[in-house]
Amino acid sequence: MGGSVVVAFDATKDHRNNADYFDHIIRGMMSRVGMLNRGDSILVFGVLHKVSHPFGYQMQIEDANIHAMEEDVSKKLDMYVKMLQRSAEDCKHKGVDIEVKITCGTPLRKVIQQEATTCSATWLVPDR
Repeated sequence: MGGSVVVAFDATKDHRNNADYFDHIIRGMMSRVGMLNRGDSILVFGVLHKVSHPFGYQMQIEDANIHAMEEDVSKKLDMYVKMLQRSAEDCKHKGVDIEVKITCGTPLRKVIQQEATTCSATWLVPDR
């Protein structure tokens, strides 16, 4: 059974202008001896703690309705999948699977900790 690496980040922040950020992290993991092997997987895991209101301002998850959360998660998921396309191709050539998952929740640390435990992560790479 392969290992699992979780790259966790705050999806509320706008990473759109920094696509190389994730490529750099994944290339660094791929080049590190013993961190990733054929059959391993990378989960790029983003957590939203605020969502966009239809009028353009950010609102806390607790105050948001389900539709607003689903819409923001869907938008972010599409954005990150497109951003990570090049990294996914590089990983595929090395036999490593990559997956993107976006969820809503607070506090950030606990949501990330729960996901890392659920997927039995071998490594956890936080964005800060």
